[in-house]
Amino acid sequence: MISLFDHYGHKDDGKTASMVNAYARLKNQPYQKRLLEFNNTTVFTYTKEFLAEFDAVRKIMTLGQ
Repeated sequence: MISLFDHYGHKDDGKTASMVNAYARLKNQPYQKRLLEFNNTTVFTYTKEFLAEFDAVRKIMTLGQ
């Protein structure tokens, strides 16, 4: 299970996390929460396979934009 930061290599733009979370709920995708002790923030983590699937779907959905 990895966070979006670990997957993309940068801080979320404010939109991606919401889309990933909505897609995970739609697909009944399990996720975990991880506490970042250095700043006391909780992040969601997902499987690498799920994030790869999300990226593929996002790419298809944004082809015409």
